[in-house]
Amino acid sequence: MNFKTDIFGTFDKEWALLTAGSIDNFNTMTISWGGMGTLWGKPDVTVYVKPIRYTYWFIENNDRFTLSFFPEEYRADLLTLGTKSGRDGDKLSLTKITPKSVNNGVAFNEAHTTFVCKKI
Repeated sequence: MNFKTDIFGTFDKEWALLTAGSIDNFNTMTISWGGMGTLWGKPDVTVYVKPIRYTYWFIENNDRFTLSFFPEEYRADLLTLGTKSGRDGDKLSLTKITPKSVNNGVAFNEAHTTFVCKKI
């Protein structure tokens, strides 16, 4: 794992893809907010998704989600994925990012770090 020491700036400066669903039916969105820490002695990630977002349905209907962080060279792809809606079509086809199945969830080949998260 390529883990950075500036954990507090990771979401804000690096962005991430929040992805929920299965490899056959998922959606992803770019986020630049959230938190990481420890809750009740276990690693914890907190993310926020507005109910209006298409990804919200996938988060609500799945027990797991992933957070994927990418090298800077994928910044334009993350911008595309943050400004296009999966409701309108295959937005991943507009990027160089390729999905893969991980632990009953979806991550991406190009990510340098992916957290597989279980909702609590």
